[in-house]
Parts: sequence; structure tokens; C-alpha cells
Amino acid sequence: MHLAAGQPTMWSHFLLPKINPKVFVNLAIPGGGNVAAGYNIVYLLETKKFFTSDDTLILFNITGLDRFDTMCYKDNAHANVSFSWNNDFGFGWLTEGGFGHAGPRPPFKGLLQKNMGLDQMITFNSLSLINTITYLEANNFQYAFMLMDQHIESASPDFLKKFLHNRSAHYITFDGVPNMYEYCKQNNWLKKDQFHPNQEGHSAIADFVYQHIDKY
Repeated sequence: MHLAAGQPTMWSHFLLPKINPKVFVNLAIPGGGNVAAGYNIVYLLETKKFFTSDDTLILFNITGLDRFDTMCYKDNAHANVSFSWNNDFGFGWLTEGGFGHAGPRPPFKGLLQKNMGLDQMITFNSLSLINTITYLEANNFQYAFMLMDQHIESASPDFLKKFLHNRSAHYITFDGVPNMYEYCKQNNWLKKDQFHPNQEGHSAIADFVYQHIDKY
């Protein structure tokens, strides 16, 4: 198990002392979305066979469906430098400029959004989520997920809504509030960007995650 130096900042950091896992792996990438997260989860479980379905729990956020992550060589000039698994996995991720609302930022400079289109980005994200969850279920891995914000539900195509609805037992909510953003906004637990949870918000989220997974 490892923890970032200094004070805990993310819900996973606050969760660790509660569950005291033998091994903790963080596959999140700042700025990354569902495609990278899902692929990294599957790749980890396929290549690190000491993670077995008997004693492994997968927790993840479903983030904005307008993000498009692209795999790349680990030494690509635009690869996300925060992806600490690039050497171990042998690949990196392009995350900058991959938002559906992105402007002229590298490496795509708006061309991805122009040529692919927002609808296709949402569809690809939805299929990626379904692929990831289907993989976990087919291999009997325990998992739970949260929603980052309310736009995920409103933007989701009907097939994804139905798919997630059928897995409501795996869906972590916060006193009936369906997503992190709304819950933290109601309690004034947002950072200065008025979107991401602050330290108090992450601590409270960890409490709800622990309550949900305590049944596993």
C-alpha cells in the first residue's frame, strides 16, 4: 500500500486507513477520462495476475462523457506526465485537448472534436464503460462506481442509462444525492474551480464509499 506524501487529498487516500488493504493501486490520471481508466483497469488485471477476483475490489468514478483519451508511446511529447504506470505498462496517454469543449490545446488543437464530433465521443465513452464493467463481471471481480457530476446522466445515451440502471447495486450515492459534484456543492465542499471536491468533500465521499463496500 502506498499513500501520497503529506496530508490526504483524494477520497481514496481517506479510504485507505478504513480498509487497510494489502495492496493499493491508483490508476487515475489527472485530466484523464473513462477510456483511459477503463483500459488501465483491464490491462492491470490481465497482466498482474496476483490480483484475483477472490480478494480484489475495483472502485472508479464515471467522469464526463465528452473526454477522449488516446493511447500513445510512453515517450510521446504530449503524453500525460502524471501517468506513473507508463514504464510498467509500456504505453502512455494523451489527455490534453481531449475534451469535447476543448479549444486549440495540444495535441489535438480542436481537430479531434471537429472531425470526430461530440456524439461519437459520448458513444465511444459509453462503450468503453460497458466494456470495462462487462470485463469485471465476466471475471467475477467485485466493483463499485460513482458519478462525477449530473451531466453524465443527462448526456448518457439510453443504452448506457439502461446498462447502469441494471447495476444499481454497484452505484454509490451520497445521502440520496446521485453524484459527487451536487453533494459537495450542497455542503460547500468544492475547490476554487467550483467543480472538484475539496479536502472535506473527499473525506466525506470516502465515508460513503466505505459504507457501501463494507458489505463486500
